Amino acid sequence: MAGRQRVVDEDQKLELLQCMEAGETVSKLADEVGVSRQRLTSGVITSGFMIT
Repeated sequence: MAGRQRVVDEDQKLELLQCMEAGETVSKLADEVGVSRQRLTSGVITSGFMIT
């Protein structure tokens, strides 16, 4: 993905975490919000949430 990626706010992070816990794939969610898979997982982890 080229260029600057979107900023994901705290509410979106919580929603994304809930989707991941419900079984959605990180790749699919990252595509939906327009960020890389790596950024999505690191952003959720650094905001105090743990992905299992």
